[in-house]
Amino acid sequence: MIDLLFNRFVEYLQLLPNILVSLINYIFCISIIFIINKHFKYVGLCCYLVLSGIIANIQVLYPVKYDILSLTTLLGTFVFSTNFLVTDIINNQYGKENAMKSIYFTLTFEIFFLVNMLLTMGHTSVSQNELIELGMQDNINSIKTIFLPIPRILISSYISYFISQAAEVFLLKRTNNNLIKHNIALFISSILLDNLVFTFFAFYLLSPQHTPWYEIFQIITSSIGIRIICNFLNTVSYKLICKYK
Repeated sequence: MIDLLFNRFVEYLQLLPNILVSLINYIFCISIIFIINKHFKYVGLCCYLVLSGIIANIQVLYPVKYDILSLTTLLGTFVFSTNFLVTDIINNQYGKENAMKSIYFTLTFEIFFLVNMLLTMGHTSVSQNELIELGMQDNINSIKTIFLPIPRILISSYISYFISQAAEVFLLKRTNNNLIKHNIALFISSILLDNLVFTFFAFYLLSPQHTPWYEIFQIITSSIGIRIICNFLNTVSYKLICKYK
């Protein structure tokens, strides 16, 4: 019954335009950040950074097309953009030192996730007959299909995350709450640095097969377009969340 309910929900969402589903996802993320900031404070925001980072890195494996923008892109951008929003909130409410500490906190637990998934796949599963009896014959292959590319994605994400988030913390201290300077800082850190570093490492330097440069260019271009939208939404959300903390 539960499985059927979730399947129906997914099928209904697939009838909607992809850009609308992504915006619903973004609004859901913002709502959760608002609740976390109000009730769980710094610790809750750090936990959000960890979980949203893992979710975004799994979503990267799911390519979609945004027809309204005529762009083919990798999912994860909307969710991952909220990480920069949360870092801004921590920087504003708890200071630069705690903002940097949240970055180290996130990296530590995402490495914990990566190692655990590798150790999980290092186990030898039960026989095929037993898998069939348990109704889990597709599980092993599904896990390997999803998580074997993940180390390359996660390592690339760790590198780009640290560089871009550290740059954002540094730049935001020099904005003096100026809206234009704040958006320039977000553009440099979340659009240029994170996007370029992640794409280069994940799809070229660490990839077993180098992705053609024109495809890398398309990934970067589509991500820049989406992140510009996300940065505008993040600026509005940042003001509201900090105002009603």
